[in-house]
Amino acid sequence: TLKKDSGSEPVENVTVSWELLSPDGSEELLSGTSTTTKNGDIGPIKLIVSSSILDSKKIKLFGKIKLPFKVSFSKSSQSITHTFLCEDETIICPDDGMVFYLSHLNHRTLVHAVDATTLLLEGNVYSGKKDPETGLVHSTGCPLSNVQVCLMRKVTYGEDILQNCIETDSNGYYKLFALIGTYVYPKVQYSGHNFEPLNLKTKSRHDDRVFTYGSTGIYASPTNRKDGVLSQHDFS
Repeated sequence: TLKKDSGSEPVENVTVSWELLSPDGSEELLSGTSTTTKNGDIGPIKLIVSSSILDSKKIKLFGKIKLPFKVSFSKSSQSITHTFLCEDETIICPDDGMVFYLSHLNHRTLVHAVDATTLLLEGNVYSGKKDPETGLVHSTGCPLSNVQVCLMRKVTYGEDILQNCIETDSNGYYKLFALIGTYVYPKVQYSGHNFEPLNLKTKSRHDDRVFTYGSTGIYASPTNRKDGVLSQHDFS
């Protein structure tokens, strides 16, 4: 699934590779690969080890003996490699697999991984100049450094949630990292100043972007990142 912050939605087309190992982890007993469905699962895996395999490897299953079960998760979207969390979102799942221990007396074990991939949302902050005839504020092209830009996450109910903040560099540039599957927008804050998004074509303040940020936010997805939807969120 996605992280709790993203609503724990299921993640499709994740490759799940697994190995059942001998008690000391030195030998493979069974292995396989599955792909998650639109429900984010691969269904139950039936682990049936024949007695001939156990005998050939001199393995005796008795009492509370446990077998290591190694699972790895992988997915790529639009050249973006996904990051997965294990252990209730507390650690990054190792590339070579997360090890769980299964008892032959325990007939059901749930393995859960969380997609914690982040995508770059970026832009610049410039000083602005008001056109006396039209009243529009245009960018002067002069960057503003040390301006705080915060990543806000849209929620269905209640106030939008502040995720993290950063200050612009000497070129007025900022970059924020949005959790995949969330609706977000940048919010610029600088004491004594008001900022609004700029139209990409005219570089003037544009109500359409203000409306988008306030009502729907920007969907953080690999496709939107590839198509440039998460870039050039400029302000003045």
